[in-house]
Amino acid sequence: MVWLFALPVAVWLWAVHLPHERRAPALTFAGMVTVFCLAVPVAAGVGERSTSERVVETANSTAAATRPNPSEPAPSTAPTTTAAPPTTAPPTTPTTTAPPTTAPPTVAAPTSATPTTAPPTTAPPAPSGDVKALIGLLPVAAETDQDSYSRDLFAGWFDADNNGCDTRCEVLAAERHDSLPGLPEGGWLSAYDGYSTPDESELDIDHLVPLAEAWRSGASRWDPARRAAFANDLDAPESLIAVTAATNRSKSDSDPSGWQPPNTAHWCTYATDWVTVKLRWGLTADPAEVTALTNMAAKC
Repeated sequence: MVWLFALPVAVWLWAVHLPHERRAPALTFAGMVTVFCLAVPVAAGVGERSTSERVVETANSTAAATRPNPSEPAPSTAPTTTAAPPTTAPPTTPTTTAPPTTAPPTVAAPTSATPTTAPPTTAPPAPSGDVKALIGLLPVAAETDQDSYSRDLFAGWFDADNNGCDTRCEVLAAERHDSLPGLPEGGWLSAYDGYSTPDESELDIDHLVPLAEAWRSGASRWDPARRAAFANDLDAPESLIAVTAATNRSKSDSDPSGWQPPNTAHWCTYATDWVTVKLRWGLTADPAEVTALTNMAAKC
């Protein structure tokens, strides 16, 4: 704090030694410095005194709070024992009867469970009757969406009843003959060309109405589940047929206006099955297709 008193003295000495014309402002400055230096210790003393007073007041308040009141009984030094709960049980609140602990009986899943890729219901049975009359029931319309077809839009073979045999396996099992001319131990007869074989690897499973043809005839507007059901339709034997790979691939995705089975004796059956599948699934037929079906039906 010594500098607070030395500073004004030095400033005053400096001011009085200045020339007369500069002395007045210097003396004014010296006075301001003197006032400042005197004010600093005064303010510090007041602040320290206020702080000390607050500390003393706080200590006094704390002591008063902790000092026992002579008018109040002294607190007992014995440990306080928590009162024991009443020995009588509280009244029982009625509760809802719990369900029985035994599990409900398990309902066995049907053996023909449909996989998640198949729709909940299959197509209804198609009308039966003379093939020429059935051809007249076909809704005639031009094919559409020809460029948007993809095989991936239809599901592949799946095991609908979870018996370890997928759609191809089921068709082969259903169409195998116990015996055939020249095949006493049995095998398969490819109706498209009349070829018999005991070797299933020579056979394809043909969608009688090809998937691409179905797409162009209305399946493009189906949901994936219905397309999966169509691709794996085991509910109607005419939908899928085991034939030689050669005839299946020569047919490709053609309708009857572009391909007929080489075995003309099968034309009546082929035309009837084609119309049955289309009616069952609500598919359309284009005019050229109707004409070809009518010509094939002449074999009936």
